[in-house]
Amino acid sequence: MKENLIKVKKFVEKHDEIFVTILIFIMSLGYSLYIKTLAGDELWNFQNVYKIYNGYKIYVDANVITSPIFHFIGALVFKIFGANFFVFRMYALVIYTIFFVGIYKLFRSLKIDKKNSFFLLIIFFALQYDLVISSANYNSFAIMLLVFAVLVVINRENIKHYVLIESILITLIFLTKQNIGVFYLIGLILYTILNKKELKNTIKIIGITGIFGILFVLILYFNNLLEGFISYAILGIKEFDKENKSVDLFMIFAIIVTTLNGLLLISINSNDKFKKKEERKNINNIACFAYPLLGMTYPIFNISHVKFALSIQYVLLFYILYLLVKGSKIEKNKIKKYIIFILEIFIIGYYSISSITYIIKYFRIILNDEYNYNEPYFGTIFNDETKEKIKDITGYIQSCDNEVVCISTDAGLYMIPLKQNNKEFDMLLLGNLGKDGEKGVIEKLKGFKGKKIILMNKEKNSWQESDKIIEFVKNNFTKIGEIEDILIYE
Repeated sequence: MKENLIKVKKFVEKHDEIFVTILIFIMSLGYSLYIKTLAGDELWNFQNVYKIYNGYKIYVDANVITSPIFHFIGALVFKIFGANFFVFRMYALVIYTIFFVGIYKLFRSLKIDKKNSFFLLIIFFALQYDLVISSANYNSFAIMLLVFAVLVVINRENIKHYVLIESILITLIFLTKQNIGVFYLIGLILYTILNKKELKNTIKIIGITGIFGILFVLILYFNNLLEGFISYAILGIKEFDKENKSVDLFMIFAIIVTTLNGLLLISINSNDKFKKKEERKNINNIACFAYPLLGMTYPIFNISHVKFALSIQYVLLFYILYLLVKGSKIEKNKIKKYIIFILEIFIIGYYSISSITYIIKYFRIILNDEYNYNEPYFGTIFNDETKEKIKDITGYIQSCDNEVVCISTDAGLYMIPLKQNNKEFDMLLLGNLGKDGEKGVIEKLKGFKGKKIILMNKEKNSWQESDKIIEFVKNNFTKIGEIEDILIYE
């Protein structure tokens, strides 16, 4: 028995990355699948990817506010595997699995041994697991790429085509979410200031990335997408207002983490605790990328954005704590080993059992004879109220002689199965309306007279809904009825 355990241990240690990938996949799968669909980020991201899959043009027909890579790859995934929520959630699972494995590789690249790298990854997963619940989105895709871009920088001396690979990764980050690309580039510049011998490489990287950027702009221009990109992804963002900031216990925790890292950095660089030049250098290099990334919490300061922004901060903190403990009495203490083992077993056990439980619940639902969601809703879960609401409102839209436009945050729920596109009106949220913002939407509403029916929520569901647009509809259109919690105007 003991010999078999030793063999298993050696096998796992030898194939550690494969083992980590499988474990993360299992721990994340249930959380990725068992999500009840409501109006929110998952629905809106799915809707835009689905539009592109159905032949609608990004920035022309779909009001996307980021660079396009996430949406194009999503549409490609739909073409290969099918356009539904099950595939979309598997797309998310792949992104997050690669992200967590990238974090493990980053720990290993900092010369943390396999046992401790694994332990730190498990702690990291426990802190970040609920990102998985947010499903596939451009933030997760960009941060996944960013982790590997940092990884390449840390391993630059061992990478044959370092400049080209780093340039491609930065370009992909930019083409996934433009502001994260900017923050990463700031980090690279800070890194170059600390490592002056890398100046030539950084200049080459910026130059190659710039060439890729010019090619991207030209592609947009010749496909008549440039104006839309500037309108939605650059100028329209100014309309995010002051209500987009929320402060809770987690935000306070985030401030503590970043402040603690700052204090530790000052301490490390002002004493001889870290005698090895390489260790201090690694700490400062990671910090170069960790702090600019905090900028992605603007313009929306909420838990999801903060959690993504903290990813490299956690790596920095864990690395510093690892070095502080390394070689100390704490490391040699046998009780510490038992505590780590118990923590690992508890965290892995908890999330694995939870994940498997969710997997069983999920497949019991979708394999049930009463589960009759056709594409694109195959793979998702609705509560009975939402299911009935979709049925009633899509039925009403199909029965109308006049064209119907839904200006509710729920619009995607009805437009997706109908494969209809109403551009801004499908996601009528401040910050998503392009350069003309609320005024532009109101001007379009003025042209609806006698032509269209408007569906609008009785109550606001999101701070991003425009009070001005709601009031304009109430004052300039006639209410002719109600369906569920939706008001009908003509």
